[in-house]
Amino acid sequence: MPNLLELDLKQRHFHESSLRLAQASGAGVLESSLDAGWSSLLVVRRGVPLAKESFETPAVEDFHIGLVVRGVSDFTGVHEGRTYTTRKEPGHVTLAAPTETYRMSWRSVTGEPGEVLSVFLPAVYFAEAAEEYRRAGTATAKGAVCAMGVRDPIVGQVMQSLRTAAQDGMPDSYADSAGRYLATHLLATAHRWSDATLSRDPGDLTDRRLARVLEYLEHQHREDVSNQQLAEVAGISPFHFARLFKRKVGCTPHQYVQRLRMQSARKLLRSTDLSVLEVASACGYTNASHFAAAFCNAFGQNPGEFRVSLG
Repeated sequence: MPNLLELDLKQRHFHESSLRLAQASGAGVLESSLDAGWSSLLVVRRGVPLAKESFETPAVEDFHIGLVVRGVSDFTGVHEGRTYTTRKEPGHVTLAAPTETYRMSWRSVTGEPGEVLSVFLPAVYFAEAAEEYRRAGTATAKGAVCAMGVRDPIVGQVMQSLRTAAQDGMPDSYADSAGRYLATHLLATAHRWSDATLSRDPGDLTDRRLARVLEYLEHQHREDVSNQQLAEVAGISPFHFARLFKRKVGCTPHQYVQRLRMQSARKLLRSTDLSVLEVASACGYTNASHFAAAFCNAFGQNPGEFRVSLG
């Protein structure tokens, strides 16, 4: 696995091997940043077959970051003798290092075609970010972490922003800035990914793991979030997660999500003109009466009464 401080500092554009991988590994390229004329990095949205029994990725010269945007599949990957097994869902992120090969197989759970958004990022971004961290005396991952299925909302948001920017014809300088940010963020957080990808023992919900879960919930509490997903973010056994979470936080994950939703609802009712139904939807509720009951239970008055009380 390459040392980040020894990566090539000369190549400032994505490598052609990345485009070959994107074209070979999916059901077809649906869109790419080539149409925007970008050279700093390559963004590709591609289809994913319903099933693949065995596929070995060719080695490429760039870092490959993948984001599941559609479809749910049971996935198995093998890298350097380690086997990774996970269920990939929208929001899952993978990170593959340059010059590394991976053997993988998958099968759709839902029977619907999948889609993956890929960003191929030249190694120079990581090398320069690693050098900046070194000069600042800040510890980062020394090598490129292999992550086969973790969640990082920040990475997902940046990747989606890159896709939109390419569609809108933004200049290559936008891609360059986003690439620098991605590399800097990943170097600071990649060591946490290794926990989430490799650790499947009961373990303990350490402060660092709990912080990762709470940060994830801050971004995702409006969605349906399962204990399985949260356990993956924490990097511990799903069987033990709910008990350990309650011991640390004082409430169940479901209760914590409800608390976050109520805080968001109260803020929207106070600061916007959205209807109660719109607020309910924005906070993750599909049933207005369930939302009203939860709000009344939390604050002692229904949403309409709360808004009237504001004057």
